[in-house]
Amino acid sequence: MCNLLYCIFTPNKISMKKKETKISDYLKFIGIVLLLFGCTYAFTRPYFLKSFNFSETGQIGDTIGGITAPVINIIGAWLVYLSFKEQMEANKFQYKLLKDQEDALKKDRNFQIALELFNSLKEENSFLYKDPENISTLKRLINALKQLDNDGYEDEQIKKTVKNYLSILNKWKYIIIEYEFIKNHIENSNLRNEERLKIDTLVDSFYKTFLKDDTDYIKMFLNKHDIDLNKI
Repeated sequence: MCNLLYCIFTPNKISMKKKETKISDYLKFIGIVLLLFGCTYAFTRPYFLKSFNFSETGQIGDTIGGITAPVINIIGAWLVYLSFKEQMEANKFQYKLLKDQEDALKKDRNFQIALELFNSLKEENSFLYKDPENISTLKRLINALKQLDNDGYEDEQIKKTVKNYLSILNKWKYIIIEYEFIKNHIENSNLRNEERLKIDTLVDSFYKTFLKDDTDYIKMFLNKHDIDLNKI
């Protein structure tokens, strides 16, 4: 309702302001013309004060020109000032439009980058969940780690066994880093609020569905047995 009223009354207000501006400009122009003609008429009448006697100042044109020239110059300078002022306002408005357009392009690009990163995360993650036997590679890794714990191997033996799964663990580590990178991009990039919420929800839902439980267990296992993948 408010938007409707705004659309109805705002154009009328704008048109009224434009009309008022035009009327003001017309009145100023008429005032200047009357001033010039009034001065011409006044200076050519018989003088009523001695100080207004221009009969000995030369030709009437020179007299009027000499008297009105400062006024005309001042008016000209004032008009030049107004033109520069309007030009500055126009430049500011144009700069704002360009800045808004550039900002919108940045937001579009950042959102597109976030989507591309999310698609890359899904593709990388599919490697850990695609298996001919319908059991994910990552799940088989989790089962192997649990078996190591259940069998009570020594830490050194466990570390040696983990080396056999190092390629899978590194792939898992890369995916987690990629997930954290996307979250950082979403948090720190210039995005529209609705787009930020959309992509953040997608990434979090994906993580909770496919990665969280396995990630929590792998981190717990590595910490428990003091295993640093970077040193293996």
